[in-house]
Amino acid sequence: MRRGAVPTPRTTVASAAIAGIVAAAAFGGAGQVRGAEPPDDACAVPERVLAADGDLVHARERIASGQPLGLLVVTTSRQPPQRTEALYPARLRDELVRRLPGVSVEGEVLNLPGHTASGMVAPMLTLVSARRPALVVWQTGTVEAVRNLDPLAFGTALAEGVGAIHRMGADVILVDMQYSMQTAQLIDFTPYVAHVRWASQNSAAVHFPRHDIMRYWVEAGRVDFGADSESEKRKSFEFVHGCIGRLLAGTIATLVTADATVAP
Repeated sequence: MRRGAVPTPRTTVASAAIAGIVAAAAFGGAGQVRGAEPPDDACAVPERVLAADGDLVHARERIASGQPLGLLVVTTSRQPPQRTEALYPARLRDELVRRLPGVSVEGEVLNLPGHTASGMVAPMLTLVSARRPALVVWQTGTVEAVRNLDPLAFGTALAEGVGAIHRMGADVILVDMQYSMQTAQLIDFTPYVAHVRWASQNSAAVHFPRHDIMRYWVEAGRVDFGADSESEKRKSFEFVHGCIGRLLAGTIATLVTADATVAP
């Protein structure tokens, strides 16, 4: 693993009764088609933006032993429950089923709107302890950036959370913030993205650079978050979540098994 230097509410828990609507909607039946899929060539980003780099040893061992791939996605989404099937966790699950033939994919979503990384750690670890997933996808950093909180404290919380998850026998993928030209003019995400990158490099987590991926799409004219019409906004929403689910699944499939179907 690479090593780098340190750069300068409401809770919806997908557990036992797990705000059932969140868990069930986000990880529905295998192979379900969830609306129009974005073209694969439109989703693609160059390797300089996204390269499958790292190791998912626990997930790979589960698959090799014939066990289900247990997946926990932890987010701060504020999307209404009726839209969960369009969100990237649902797309991720379907794509993993497609790309890992014969592997049972079991997943849940832990949604913590408004929570900082440090506030996410305790409920996340509680669910990891109860469910024992092989892989945790931890999306975080937006709350800190919006509130202009201390980036160093954010990085410390990431390192502590990742370390605790690893000690519990699960791998971690860190997903950083979204990007749009409008928010980038108001909020400086740079130090928080840097700390996600640093935490992944120094704690054997995998970094999924959502911020850079979305910036590439915006600059390439593939998505427009400033569109006026509701139909165009919906189109952008579906494109981003469909493609993020696809690219994230491709990254996971590449890292867990050489026999994965990693091509689009």
